[in-house]
Amino acid sequence: MARTVVIQLILFLLPFLAYAIYRLLITDAEADGRPAWPIRVLFGVGAALTLAGWAFKASQETKERDLCIEPPRYEDGVLIPQRTVPCERDLTRVGAPVTETPGEAAVEDTPPAGEDDSSD
Repeated sequence: MARTVVIQLILFLLPFLAYAIYRLLITDAEADGRPAWPIRVLFGVGAALTLAGWAFKASQETKERDLCIEPPRYEDGVLIPQRTVPCERDLTRVGAPVTETPGEAAVEDTPPAGEDDSSD
């Protein structure tokens, strides 16, 4: 977790550092009579740093397929931590809404509409 905090802190501070360097270079350039850096160079550097950050984060993700994350939960007053489990795939109901009413909590073990378990 400490590594994540440090990476986020560095990514947060990079624009401020780039602006400080830009201001120092402009001040020195104006004092020496040289032209100041154009904004296109700073934009390009920022875009390159952004793309490099995205590529780094993408390379750090897990690449295993068919794995889902089960969120942490409480059972009987005990915290069960997050874990990675194989995904359950029910392809018979792909695209079907879980409930008829939007915003209603989904109920497990409810048979699809039109099907009835009772036999006459």
